[in-house]
Amino acid sequence: MSTSEKVYKLLDDKRGEYVSGNEIAKALDISRNAVWKAVNRLTEQGFMISARQNAGYSLSRLDDGLSAEFIKNSLDGDIGIYLLKETESTNEFAKDTARKYPGQKAVIIAEKQTAGKGRRGRSFYSPAGKGLYISFLLWPALSADKSLIITSAAAVAAARAIDSFVDAGEKVLIKWVNDLYLNSRKIGGILTEASVNCEDGQTEYIVIGIGINVYKDIPPREISEVYGAVFGETAGGLRNRLACKLISNVLEITDGLEKEYDLTRRRVINECRARSCVLGKEVNVYGFDGLTRGRAVDIDENGVLTVEDKSGRRFALLSGEVSVRP
Repeated sequence: MSTSEKVYKLLDDKRGEYVSGNEIAKALDISRNAVWKAVNRLTEQGFMISARQNAGYSLSRLDDGLSAEFIKNSLDGDIGIYLLKETESTNEFAKDTARKYPGQKAVIIAEKQTAGKGRRGRSFYSPAGKGLYISFLLWPALSADKSLIITSAAAVAAARAIDSFVDAGEKVLIKWVNDLYLNSRKIGGILTEASVNCEDGQTEYIVIGIGINVYKDIPPREISEVYGAVFGETAGGLRNRLACKLISNVLEITDGLEKEYDLTRRRVINECRARSCVLGKEVNVYGFDGLTRGRAVDIDENGVLTVEDKSGRRFALLSGEVSVRP
């Protein structure tokens, strides 16, 4: 842990209070000058730290800046953490990283995306300081058919992470296959992309993009009817802690798919069913062949949605988009 990270952690533990430079120096066994330099580095990174003569330094209760070192130190194993102030798309950055550094596992986090990617060519609204925009670059030893469950697994991992921060009576639901809902509002989405070796059918790498609306914002008109957020107001430290929990969950569940595929897959599907906000409801299905109306009746063992149309015919939905009919 760097000196800056140690200073940040100390101030975070006493968030909103002033801590003298001398007290910080003694607690961390460093010089007063080292404290001053660390605070300067932190403020340059965007953290809201105020300095007051004869009082010391204080990390604002409203500060919710992301810290790569804070996140890195919460994780086990060797994985690269990229924290970007701004990028077009964390998924695109991850794919560029895969081409430059084959085999490197990485987590890419952005404070803001200017061209965040959603499904079916849509964009994902990604304002600065309001959300978590994270992409995972993973190299799992999975065949292409087995990797199809990854999106469902990531949705479960994200739902579990968010659940640990909301009120006990609230629960994140999953709208098949990649949308996260809380209190009937969309709070996040997942976009999974992969590179597959055509010769042996093995997945070379997978990029899992997860976007979560952490704090409320004024969204574009076209998404205002469904837009929601996990929290109403900014609260210091939440995004760092949520990022740590989310990353840990995703890595754990994808590692489980590699080591115990059948067991992990069954657990993922059971939880997808339990969290589903479409099962048993009349839905519109938008696929490559147009619009189909029916009732969502099941999610099978591979994460495929089964829909029954008016004639009683059932069909498996491998891809596409579903919306619940009023």
